[in-house]
Amino acid sequence: MKDTVRRAISWISWASLLLSALSSPAAGYDEDLTRTVRVGWYSSDHFQEGSEDWEKKSGYSYEYLQSVSNYTGWEYEYVYGGWSDLYEAFVDGGIDLLAGVSYTEERAPLMDYPSYEMGVEAYYIYKRAGDETILGSDLSTLDGKKVGTLTNNLMTTFFEEWMAETGADCQEVLFDDFGARDEALASGAIDAFIAVNNNVPSNSGSSPVVMVGRSSYYLAVTKGRPDLLGPLNRALASINESDPYFTERLQIKYFQNTAVNATLSPEESAWVREHDSIRVGYLADHLPFCGLDEDGEESGVLMDILREWEEQLGLQGQLTMDPVPYDLYTDLIAALRAGEIDAAFPIYDDIWTSEQAGVVQTNDLVSSTVYMIYRGDLSERTTQVIAVSDRSALQRDYVASNYPDSQALPVDTLEGCLDAVRQGKAGCTFFNSGLAERYLSRDGYESLDRLALGEPVEYCMGVKKGDNVVYSLLERGISLIDQSAMTNAMYAYSVPSFRYTLTDFIRDHVPLVLTVTLIFIASIAAVAIVLAVSLRRTKEQKRMEEEMLRVTTEQKEELEAARDDLQDAVELAEQASRAKSAFLFNMSHDIRTPMNAIVGLTDLAGRHPDDPALVRDHLDKIRASSDVLLSILNNVLEMSQIEKGAVELEETVCAIGPLYDGLSTVFEPEMEEKGIRFVRTLDLRHDHVYCDPAKLRQIFLNILSNAWKFTDPGGQVRMRTEELPSDRDGTALFQTVVRDDGRGMSEEFLPKIFDEFAREKASERNVIEGTGLGMSIVRHLVDLMGGSVQVESRPGEGTSVTVRIPHRIAAEEDLADLSDPGDAAYHFDGKRILLAEDNDINAEIVSEILESVGFSVERAEDGKICLDMVEERPTGYYDLILMDIQMPNMDGYEATRAIRGLDQPGRSDLPILALTANTSEEDKRHAAEAGMDRHLGKPIDVDGMLKTLSEALALRMRPHPSGI
Repeated sequence: MKDTVRRAISWISWASLLLSALSSPAAGYDEDLTRTVRVGWYSSDHFQEGSEDWEKKSGYSYEYLQSVSNYTGWEYEYVYGGWSDLYEAFVDGGIDLLAGVSYTEERAPLMDYPSYEMGVEAYYIYKRAGDETILGSDLSTLDGKKVGTLTNNLMTTFFEEWMAETGADCQEVLFDDFGARDEALASGAIDAFIAVNNNVPSNSGSSPVVMVGRSSYYLAVTKGRPDLLGPLNRALASINESDPYFTERLQIKYFQNTAVNATLSPEESAWVREHDSIRVGYLADHLPFCGLDEDGEESGVLMDILREWEEQLGLQGQLTMDPVPYDLYTDLIAALRAGEIDAAFPIYDDIWTSEQAGVVQTNDLVSSTVYMIYRGDLSERTTQVIAVSDRSALQRDYVASNYPDSQALPVDTLEGCLDAVRQGKAGCTFFNSGLAERYLSRDGYESLDRLALGEPVEYCMGVKKGDNVVYSLLERGISLIDQSAMTNAMYAYSVPSFRYTLTDFIRDHVPLVLTVTLIFIASIAAVAIVLAVSLRRTKEQKRMEEEMLRVTTEQKEELEAARDDLQDAVELAEQASRAKSAFLFNMSHDIRTPMNAIVGLTDLAGRHPDDPALVRDHLDKIRASSDVLLSILNNVLEMSQIEKGAVELEETVCAIGPLYDGLSTVFEPEMEEKGIRFVRTLDLRHDHVYCDPAKLRQIFLNILSNAWKFTDPGGQVRMRTEELPSDRDGTALFQTVVRDDGRGMSEEFLPKIFDEFAREKASERNVIEGTGLGMSIVRHLVDLMGGSVQVESRPGEGTSVTVRIPHRIAAEEDLADLSDPGDAAYHFDGKRILLAEDNDINAEIVSEILESVGFSVERAEDGKICLDMVEERPTGYYDLILMDIQMPNMDGYEATRAIRGLDQPGRSDLPILALTANTSEEDKRHAAEAGMDRHLGKPIDVDGMLKTLSEALALRMRPHPSGI
C-alpha cells in the first residue's frame, strides 16, 4: 500500500507541475506578484507557535512558509483554529494553504500536493513516563487502554490500521485538537495518546511505546486555488537546489529535543541504581573548557554542561558527576582505559585518532577557535617543528591530524610550548582561544604573535570502548541539552561580558558631564576673583596704613585691629585660592589619567578586531578606568549637593546585617584580587533600625575604598561593627571600626583629612587616583546622621577609622512589610515591557538585559510614539512602561501625564518607571509629580532595576480601585 501511495503522489505531483507550467506565461515568475494567501494556523509546539496576529510566530512551519514567500512574494493571512475545524475549512476552500498534511488516497481528490515533501514524521503511542502497566515489549498490556487521537488526522488512520494488523484491543478516544488531548492525559481520562515524534518534547513527561505508522507530510493547496500550486512548486525547487538539506536543518533546529526520549532504558536505569556517580576525568589546566580556578574549585564549560546533563535526565539526587582532574592528557586517557574513570574530557573530535586509543566519542559538546602561536614572519618553515605538550589534547591530536608531516617537539608544560617558540626551538604551537588569552597575557610572551585558523575545532567526551551503558547515558543527556545552553556556557567563560563604556556614560549623563565642566569653569573663575580681591585688598591695606599716620593713637589702634581682621580675611581668601588651585590641579590630573587610558586603549582595541583575547584585555582595562572616572565625578557631585544643603536623609526600616553583607560582597573580591586579607565581624542586639541605607553604605564604601587603596598586597583590613550602650531610649548606638595595616598617614596630615580636596603629598600616593573628597563626604554624612567619626594613623603602621552613629530601633509592627533581601532570582516570562528610549545604544543595552530574564520588550523612540502604542494595543497588552525623560517630540514627563489622563482603566493605570540619567532628589520629585511610580537611574544597577520591576509588577497585579 505504501509503495502505491508513493507512486500515486509522485505521478499526481509531476502532472500538476506540468499542467501549471503549460498554463503559465513563458516569463515564469512574472505572474507571481505579491498576493495575500490564507494559511490555516493551528497551535503545535515547535511546529506552529503564536496563536494571535499580534503574537510572535515561530516554528518549523513558520520558517518553511517564510522561505516559500521569499521566492513567491506571498503575504500570509493567518486563519486560527483547531486542526479539525481548519481541515474542514481547507477542504471547503475557505483556506488556501494548510501545513503538515499527510498524503492519503482519500485526500488526493480533495486537495493538491506539491512535488516536494515538507517533512517526514513517525506516529507513536505515548504513555505517561514511568507507567509500568503499558510495555512496548508486551503489546497485550495495551488491551482495554484508552488511547487519544485526533479527528480527521492521518494518525487516526495509522492507529486503526495498526490495531487491525496486530490485534491490539485499545479504546479509541477522538479529540478535535491537541490541547484537549493533552489535558485528558494529564487528568487521567485517557491512558495514552497518538502523536508524531516531532511534537512531543523530551521533557514532556511522556515516553514512546510503539510506532504505529510513518509518512511524509506536505504544505497542501486547496482545490479552490490551483494558481498557487505552480509558484509553490517552483519555489520549493529553488529552495531544494540552493539548499538540498533545508528540511533536515529545520528538523534539527526545531525538533532536536523531541527526537530524544529523556526516559532511561531498563539497562540505563539498572546502571544508575548500582552507581552513585559517573567519574569524569578532565584536564586541570584547560580553561575555558575545564580546569581549577584560583580557589582550587572545578570551573569551566564542562561543569556547566554536567549540571545541565543531570537536570535534563532528572538525575539530581540519584546520580552525580564526580570530576577528577589530571595534569597530563596521556594520564587522562590511561585512566580511562584502566577503568579508573568512566568518561574523559576534552577529546578532540577525530574518530580515527580516538579509535586507535580505544576511545568512543560522544556527540560534540563545544567548539573553539584554534590559534597558531608563532614568532616573526609566517613561512613554510613555521610548521616544520611544532611544540606539543602532554597537557593538551588539542595539540597532540590536532597536530597529528592536520600536520602529519611536521616534527612534534615534546615539552612538559604549556608554558614550555611558548618558551620553545620564543627561543626558536619550535616554529609554532597551537592553543585554543581560551588558553591563548590566559597565557599570552603573562610577562615574557609579548614577542609572540597569534593567528586564528579556519574552522573551529570540536570537542566531545570520550568513553572506554565497551562501556556501552555509560556511553548511552551520556549520549542521551547530551542530545537533550539545548545547543544554546552549550553556547552560553562557552560564552560565559570565553567572551567578555557587556562593558559600559565611557561613550555610553557621557551619552547617558550629559547633564552630569556639563555639570563637571561648569565646575572647572567656575573654579577657574573663582581663582581669578580671589586674585582680584586679594590685589584690591592689598591696595586698600596700604591706603589705610598711610591714613593711620594722620590719625590719633586711639584711631590708630582701631585701624590696626581692622587691619588684622582684613589680613585674616586675605589669608583665608588665599587659602581658598590655594585649595581651588590644588583642586583644579588634582582634578585635571586625575581625570586626564583614566581618560588617557580609555582613549588609548580604545584606539588599540580598534586596531586588533580579529584578536578577541587582546580586545578583551583592553576592554577590561577600559572598564576599570571608567569606574575610576565615574567615582571621581560622583564624589564631586555629591560634595556639590552637600555644600548646597540639598542632601537629606531618607530613613526607612533596614536590616543592618544584610546591608553590611553587601559591603563584603563588594570588597571581598577586590581585596582577594589584591592579596589583602579582609575580616569582618558583626555583634548587634538590634538588627532592624531606621536608617538611610544608601548614605550609610556610601560612608563605609568610602572608608573601605581608602583602606583597600593604601594597603599593600599581603596586608589585612578588619571591619568590626558592634552595638554600644545607648543613653537614649529607643535608640541603638552602632560603632564601626575599619582598621588596616597599610601605609598610614603623617601626624601633620591627620588634622586635614576631612578637608575638601585634601591628599597627602607623598610620592607613593601620587599613583592612586582620587579627588580627596571621600573623607570629607564621610564627615558630612555622619554629621547629618548625628554621629561622629575619628581617624588614627601612623606612617607604616596603618590607619584606624571609628564611626559612631545612633539609629532609631524599629518596632515589631514596622517589620511587617520588610521583605527578606536575600538572593533573588527574577523570572519575568510572559511579561511585556514598553521601553520609551530615543537612544539606540541605550535601548539595545536595556532590551538585552530585560530579555535575558524573560521580558518581551517593545520600543518607542519618543514619548509621542509611546503614547500612541499604549492607545493602539489591547487593554492589558503591556505590563509596565520604562520611560526615559529627555526625548524628542514629547519628553517622559509629558508622555506620563498624557497616559495618566486617558479615560481607559487598564491603560491609564499602567505602572510607569522613570529610567533616566536625571537622578537628583529634585528629578525624583518631578517624576513622582508627573505620575511615575518608581525612579531608576543611569548607569543601570541591574539587580536594583530587576527588584524595582518586580515590585512594580506587584502593583500591576493589585485590583484596580474602580474594580475593573
